[in-house]
Amino acid sequence: MINLELPNISVMLDAVPQDVFDLINQEVDEILAGADTNDQISSALTAPGVPAHYRLSNTTENHLKNFVFDLADNYRRSSLYLNSVRLLKNPAPYHFNQPWINVQQAGEFLPNHIHEGILSYVIWVKIPMAIQQSGPSAVEGKFEFTYNNILGTTIGHNIDLDQSYIGKILIFPASLRHCVYPFRSDEARVSVSGNILLGQ
Repeated sequence: MINLELPNISVMLDAVPQDVFDLINQEVDEILAGADTNDQISSALTAPGVPAHYRLSNTTENHLKNFVFDLADNYRRSSLYLNSVRLLKNPAPYHFNQPWINVQQAGEFLPNHIHEGILSYVIWVKIPMAIQQSGPSAVEGKFEFTYNNILGTTIGHNIDLDQSYIGKILIFPASLRHCVYPFRSDEARVSVSGNILLGQ
């Protein structure tokens, strides 16, 4: 007997180059220290308890963009998703929108949502030890994808975050629903997110 696994759309995990991550981490440390070098921005998610969002500086954004575009090309070559998108007759360049920093405090969460564009990404910068210690069966502070399986049943896939995810980037289809659960800790959970659109 042979089990045939039906293909599905994948996500891709990689490490952020150290020089780029150092720039991101420096900005995050300034925000957590209360410095005014980064502007707080409004979020498209307006539910009570949604974490504060901050603008990533242009300098850091430019360093991040080249890496993310390379990662998007790798994703296109290895995934069914982008090769199945038929929106335009001719290829269009990637457009990098303004990334943002999520600073999630205890009790805050990101509800189930999707992003604009064709691809989205998340970079984990700070992960409280309390999230790792909650164990793989708990959902505290976890990042979760929600999607339908081949039978149409809605299922969730948790990313079991621990300290090894610090400095890692996850790239995925922008229309893939995801959420972030609340947690209990004195430390902040910090990530950077952004989208890739098709440009002109």
